[in-house]
Amino acid sequence: MLHLDTGIWHNKPTTGDPHPGVIGYACAVIENKHKLFFFGGYCGHDDCYYNNISQLDPDTLIWSNLVGGDHQCDGPMKKYRCGIISFTSEGEDHLFITGGYGPHSNNPQPNAEYRKAFGSFASTNEQHIYNISTGKSI
Repeated sequence: MLHLDTGIWHNKPTTGDPHPGVIGYACAVIENKHKLFFFGGYCGHDDCYYNNISQLDPDTLIWSNLVGGDHQCDGPMKKYRCGIISFTSEGEDHLFITGGYGPHSNNPQPNAEYRKAFGSFASTNEQHIYNISTGKSI
């Protein structure tokens, strides 16, 4: 945790189910929920890419796994180096996930491009919306 007034970092223990990706994940905040949301990432070995959506409550430092792992979804391919933004529409909070790089999708989206990089890896422009308010993919 960074204290902006002093510029000093402090390690704080967290609890719960932390986000599995350790590099290349994407992060967005929904200010009115006061939560941080993480998507995807790579753990640094083999074909260990993720399409999990995890939430961190910065007040309690408790992690929650919303999608992926035990909570599978018909969502984006497992990847890293993607983009994520949050937005609110008609009173409901959403995450918009786009692009990325990882093992080629077994669930390709219509009209998305998957450019083969090497082996079974591809970069993509796929787009995915997850409704945080309802817990469903759109």
